[in-house]
Amino acid sequence: LPICYDIWPPATTSAGWNTQLNGTQGLMYWLNFAEAHGKRFAVPEWGNVMPGTVVSGSNAGGDDPAYVNDMLGFFRAHSAILSWESNFQSPSTGAAYGSGSQMPKASAAYQAGF
Repeated sequence: LPICYDIWPPATTSAGWNTQLNGTQGLMYWLNFAEAHGKRFAVPEWGNVMPGTVVSGSNAGGDDPAYVNDMLGFFRAHSAILSWESNFQSPSTGAAYGSGSQMPKASAAYQAGF
């Protein structure tokens, strides 16, 4: 089960997203593993991370609505095998989504897509 945040690497570019998607132990690695073993697929944690937070240091995508939309696209494309996913936003990742969020663009993308 992958844990995905906009940090390993930041998915603020096509190359960053491609690494999260297709890189060593990326989303596709785990999805293919689940399929090969006749199991459903889950993503127990994913979300945006603000630069400078405790979990990220300075290498994070921040208020990145494209990351939210990329994850949504991935979930929709693989909905036949997806069991569940859980977005995790908290003070430790820089901000929760919602009113007054430090990530208003990502929050708006999440609210519009999910």
